[in-house]
Amino acid sequence: MRVVVFGAFGNQETADFAPVIEELAKAYGDKIQIRFKHKVLPLPHPDAVQASEASLAANAQGKFWPYHDKLFGAQGVRTAYTADSLKKYAVDLGLNASAFNTCLDTGETQFKVRNDSEEGANRG
Repeated sequence: MRVVVFGAFGNQETADFAPVIEELAKAYGDKIQIRFKHKVLPLPHPDAVQASEASLAANAQGKFWPYHDKLFGAQGVRTAYTADSLKKYAVDLGLNASAFNTCLDTGETQFKVRNDSEEGANRG
């Protein structure tokens, strides 16, 4: 079974749905494949784009879901999604900081975030 979730960091509805994703993963284990796709809404969530890019930089090191959880855990904090905070979360999770920072700073993941957002808009 495959579940595709479109969401945005900084969006309360996405944050509220995060525990449901965790429950599905626990209930179905290897029988379910959960994909998170980025449907960023620059307004009213201006930092959502960079947070999505950072989550994909973490994904490159196999740590998307822990990084996802870290981002939603920080939601509501004014500086939660600044570049410095995003880089600190990577260090907190034991990621290779140099590789993460390079990926984030070069905009390497922007294309994927834009594609996900366009797909989400097209699907309604």
